[in-house]
Amino acid sequence: MADLIEYIDGKNGVRFSLDRDVISLGRDKQCDIVIDDELISKSHAIIERSKISHDSQLHRFTICDMNSTNGTHINGERVERASLWNGDLIQLGMRFFRFNDSNMTEHDFSKTTELRKSWIPGLYYTKKKD
Repeated sequence: MADLIEYIDGKNGVRFSLDRDVISLGRDKQCDIVIDDELISKSHAIIERSKISHDSQLHRFTICDMNSTNGTHINGERVERASLWNGDLIQLGMRFFRFNDSNMTEHDFSKTTELRKSWIPGLYYTKKKD
């Protein structure tokens, strides 16, 4: 289950469940997540949920800015549209939210393959990391 956790003074605040395919965020009372902040537009952003594949229970989450005045920021960078990853910090106006998806796991880089350069110019080979 994915959710947004609002951070207030550096501490966990309200938790909002992302349990539908489209969740609207903004100052307007008709938004799914209403945020009382003058720097947030009435219809500030939406979060879209889509299945990764037909038979999968895993979802991909994307945040889309709705032409807001002050923008949507992910990990300090202003975005128009961006995929959300577990732990991303979202800033809307002066409010901060942490994206949490318990179904996402960290990638295990110990099982990747390393690309190595050979002594022959332009020739590379792979070797599994130990």
